[in-house]
Amino acid sequence: MEEIQGVQLKEVIDSFTPLQLEHIASQIKDILADMHSVPAPHIGSVSGGPFQNSYFFPYAVKPQNAWTKEYAKELLANFPQDCPVNFSHGDLVPRNILVEGSTITGIVDWSMAGFYPEFWEYSRMYDDSEQSKGWGQVLSMIFPGPRLDNQIASFHRLMGTLLYNL
Repeated sequence: MEEIQGVQLKEVIDSFTPLQLEHIASQIKDILADMHSVPAPHIGSVSGGPFQNSYFFPYAVKPQNAWTKEYAKELLANFPQDCPVNFSHGDLVPRNILVEGSTITGIVDWSMAGFYPEFWEYSRMYDDSEQSKGWGQVLSMIFPGPRLDNQIASFHRLMGTLLYNL
């Protein structure tokens, strides 16, 4: 294994000029297009199993009493019901993107990668803990149009249920 040169995007993104942010956005769009060209053999992690994040838990999480009919209906109402399944990094945020200047040199931490509905990557990229002025500008270039706040909020509620509800 070789070392990838660069620094985490989160360390430099807020110092970038509009042209540099546009360059980052263009590269991420290309990366997403490449990932979406990978045929999805199933829905779930790249290993073929269900969503599992061993960073948070060393074992599969099985929420207890989380999925009432009402909860599921409310939560899932904000997701598209008929969307493609794409290969997703699952954690494509500035701390996992390495850059030299405004050139992306690598994407790291593929532990959450898998084949998930199209909204998965989009919603994950809008993680509140990863937001900054520069990242917000990049996201608005990658995903023009109104921000899908209800979808993003439902996604993060879903993730909270999967990751933290023992």
